Amino acid sequence: LTDFAPLRPEVLGGTVPERLLKDYNGSTVWLSANLRSFGWKALPPWLNIAAGMGAEGMINARHTPGSFRQFYLAPDIAFSRIHTGSKFLRTFFFLLDALKMPAPTLELRDNGGVRGHWLYF
Repeated sequence: LTDFAPLRPEVLGGTVPERLLKDYNGSTVWLSANLRSFGWKALPPWLNIAAGMGAEGMINARHTPGSFRQFYLAPDIAFSRIHTGSKFLRTFFFLLDALKMPAPTLELRDNGGVRGHWLYF
């Protein structure tokens, strides 16, 4: 939860459940793709590249001064591509694939800013 919802509760939610659904500030959505599937056979099968998108300071439907979109690029791990003989580990790795693991990340902002993070998720 961010500090932006109290500024516009009718738009970003007045209760905690509403805020979880409506306030995208501080949230990041990731899409992860396996590089080996695109022909990069020299890379390990578990190595993915992830692209993310987030927003900060957006309290209106239109542009608010100081608000910006964030775009991210980071390595990711495809745990389900790690071979194991254990059915438990295969199931655990399958479930773990739904999470973005913290990794070094490059952040690009639509206001021209560029920032690096040692660990970001």
